[in-house]
Amino acid sequence: MVNDLQKGTKETKALPEVHEVAFGARPIRFVVKRTARRTLAITVKPDTSVVVTAPRGAGVEAIKARVRKRAMWVRRQQEYFSRFLPELPPRRYVSGETHRYLGRQYRLKVVDGPGEVARLRGRFIWVETKGNGESGRIRRLVNTWYALHAKERFARSLVECLARFQGRVVAPELRLRRMPKRWGSWTRRGVIYLNPELILAPATCIDYVVTHELCHLVHGAHGQVFYGLLGRVMPDWQERKERLERAGAETGAEGWRACGASGAEGTGGSLSRRMPSRLSAICDPESAR
Repeated sequence: MVNDLQKGTKETKALPEVHEVAFGARPIRFVVKRTARRTLAITVKPDTSVVVTAPRGAGVEAIKARVRKRAMWVRRQQEYFSRFLPELPPRRYVSGETHRYLGRQYRLKVVDGPGEVARLRGRFIWVETKGNGESGRIRRLVNTWYALHAKERFARSLVECLARFQGRVVAPELRLRRMPKRWGSWTRRGVIYLNPELILAPATCIDYVVTHELCHLVHGAHGQVFYGLLGRVMPDWQERKERLERAGAETGAEGWRACGASGAEGTGGSLSRRMPSRLSAICDPESAR
C-alpha cells in the first residue's frame, strides 16, 4: 500500500505556483518558476501571460512586491502583445507562403528540379527540389539558405559596427547559435553569439543587436555606463530596439532575452527572445533598479 502511494506521488505533477497582484481594473496574474538563479526576472510572453523566474528561497510577498513595482511595465507589454493576437499559424513550407528576410516579405516558390537548393529570385525565395519535395525537406533547404546568408550578413554587420567604437573594442569571434530565448549573447572570452533567426529582421535591427553585444565587451552589466556607451555609438538604439520588437512579433520569432535588446527591460548578459511563436519581453528588476 505504501509503495503504491509513493508511486502515485511520483507520477503526480506538481501544481504550478500561481499568484496575482492588484493593478487597476484587473489584477496581474503570474506563474512563479523557481530556479537556482540569484536574481528575479519577470517575463511577459506573446500570449500576454506572465512568468516570474525567482530564486528558490524567495518569499511570495517579496516576489509580489517586485511585480507591483514593475506592474506598469508588465501592463505595457501585455497591451503591446495583445495587438498581434491570435498567433500566426505554423509554417507549412508550400508555394505562396510568405517568409521574411532582412525585414522584407518574400513569397516561397517550390519547383521540381534536381538542384536541392534554395535561392533568392526577385521577390521570391525559390526552392528547387525533386518532385516539389515534402515540407520537411523544403524547410531544411530554406533554413540552410537562411543560415548561410545570416553568417555573411552578420559578419558584415560586425565589421561596420566595430568601426563605431574607434578601436576601443577588439574584434570578437562571431558564432551562430540557435537560442530559444535570445537574439544574441556574449562571453568574457570575447565571443559573440547571434541567433540565425535574426536574419528575418531589418538590417538596422541586426546592427543594433551586434552593437549591443559589443558594448558588453566594454561594460558587462547593464547600467548607466553601459547605456551611456550604447547611446554614444548608436544614438537611435531605442528606435531600432522598438523596430526589432515589432519585427519579432510580426514574423513569429519567439522569445529573447538579449541584454536589453528587443523587448527586454534591464536584463543582463545577452539579448533576449524566445522563438517558437513570438517575442517575449523580459524585465530583471534586480538590475533595473
